Amino acid sequence: MSAQKMMKTFVRSDGVRLRYLDHGQGMAIVLMPGAGGTHDVYDRQVDVLLEAGCRVILLDREGRGQCDWGKYRFTNVGQARDAWAILDTIGINKAVLVGRSSGAFAIQQMYLAQPDRVIALVSIDSASFGKFSPRDFRSGCEPGAEVNSDGLDAGLDSRFDSQTIQDYHRNKASLATINVLWEYPSDYNTKMRLAWFEQLENLNKELDFRPENPAEVNAEKKPLGDKWCNVPLLVFAAGRGRVGPGDPESNALARRLPSDQAILVTVKNSGHWVNVEAADQFNRELLNFLGSLKELS
Repeated sequence: MSAQKMMKTFVRSDGVRLRYLDHGQGMAIVLMPGAGGTHDVYDRQVDVLLEAGCRVILLDREGRGQCDWGKYRFTNVGQARDAWAILDTIGINKAVLVGRSSGAFAIQQMYLAQPDRVIALVSIDSASFGKFSPRDFRSGCEPGAEVNSDGLDAGLDSRFDSQTIQDYHRNKASLATINVLWEYPSDYNTKMRLAWFEQLENLNKELDFRPENPAEVNAEKKPLGDKWCNVPLLVFAAGRGRVGPGDPESNALARRLPSDQAILVTVKNSGHWVNVEAADQFNRELLNFLGSLKELS
């Protein structure tokens, strides 16, 4: 699919052009990317969702991908408002909202602003709804690893399988350059982490040139209570080779999820880009979840 050629344009009241894709018919699924901001992070999901009879809306985020930069720094509140405006334009009243990483904070704001329009929520490795913390990945480090002569075995973990151990020794020097020895050491995740740190530096330079929007500084809605989410919630959490389903860390995270209708999927052998690195498992779990929503409707 030559998605870029088919991108549509939504022009905000301030003239900023936002880009999106709209394909298929059926239950509307909105795919919000992370801070990288480009829709292609969901390339492995689009055809699967279309074949399942869904309508798929992919967004680029302000200042990234094919979207313009605005005058002010973008905010989750602003991006939530923009997403709802796009959905209004294309005639979508209700949707399933999917967000990965920081994009899940944007869909959180979409939900808090207009909960009656949200069918369900899907969070991909984001603290907005629940994820593992670096301390969950450090607790199983081999005793004495921190005093290794070069310091590079500080992230070596007894919970690693044989392939992950090989990956760790191959990529530990690269991970150490950005101080993330706790990260999943696969070739893909290492490459993406290094690229992201460079991208983040460039993104911050752009943001430094822009003032905060006075209308949005204190506009972000805060969740109220531990179980603030009243719709079905699917949470993917990357175990980074260390935490698997049924492990104590996974059970503790499941208890913290903010919905009584929450499902936690712990993907042990994946890094932050779960929907890419573990695409087959991700797609299977997502389709099962969407199928349960159709049964409820």
